[in-house]
Amino acid sequence: MKNKITIAGLISLSLFSVGILNAANGIAVNTFQDGAAVRGENTKDDGSPVGVYGLASDTGSITSAGVEGRSMSPFGVGVRGSSPAVGVYGEGQASGSAESWGVFGRGINSDKGIGVQGEGKLFGVKGESTNGWGVYSKGNALVDGNLSVLGTIDGNLDVGTVQWRAVTSFVAVPAAAFQPAADGVLFQNDGVTLTPKSGAGNNYVAGVHLPHGATVRKMTFYWTDKSNLDGTLSLFRIDFDGTETNMAYVQTSGGGASGGGGSFVTASSFDDSINLPVVDNSQFGYYLWAYLPIDSNGDPVELHAVVIEYTIDKPY
Repeated sequence: MKNKITIAGLISLSLFSVGILNAANGIAVNTFQDGAAVRGENTKDDGSPVGVYGLASDTGSITSAGVEGRSMSPFGVGVRGSSPAVGVYGEGQASGSAESWGVFGRGINSDKGIGVQGEGKLFGVKGESTNGWGVYSKGNALVDGNLSVLGTIDGNLDVGTVQWRAVTSFVAVPAAAFQPAADGVLFQNDGVTLTPKSGAGNNYVAGVHLPHGATVRKMTFYWTDKSNLDGTLSLFRIDFDGTETNMAYVQTSGGGASGGGGSFVTASSFDDSINLPVVDNSQFGYYLWAYLPIDSNGDPVELHAVVIEYTIDKPY
């Protein structure tokens, strides 16, 4: 049955199967088309037509609501809107210095309550402001994923600090970076491989540039061992009065058999038990020291590269 209801001469609705109307609170109890308790339709194609409009005209109450929606289902939605453009639109019209909210959300009763949640293929929640904050967080802000900033980050924060999730990164030191630690050493360095050419023991050194505040996790030495002797590589920390500390140490293995024979092994070795791992460039410098021996048969240990793995929890 189709009925037309007028309330207090103000609202005229064309409704389907209207149930009980309570004049005191204006609630119609029944089910209309599409399972709606209240349904409003406006077919105007110009201006700003409104399907359902609610007005709370009292000016003294801070809790009045023009439209309120509730769902008693644990999975229900209090207010839901759908549209090709904007599903739910809110506008706060207070002027001057008074606070107002276009949309206000509160999740207060659950340990996992969410005030406002958005999901979208492009933006889950998008905020814009001409002279303030597009998005404002009072309390901790969690980014579970990548954070992209199309502008600048003001590092002079008014309250609190920014905590960055630790990320793993690497510094590669190629053979080309190594130089002999003493004069008169014969060697060949083509940038890919460092090969000693004379002497029973040859030492080579290379500086390492690590980010301040990083934590060194692992050092890996890539080498070819043709010798009956083992080569070694160390990562040192040195303070500015010349005192040095060994942070990591590895050695080669598996070279030629005793008496020669020309066998060789190309492999890598690593140390992940780092001594004093936190980098402090304000008080220390860092360098690599390689010992590349040549055995009595003239067979050497060759250096290819060193990779240092570290983690860091701040921008660099």
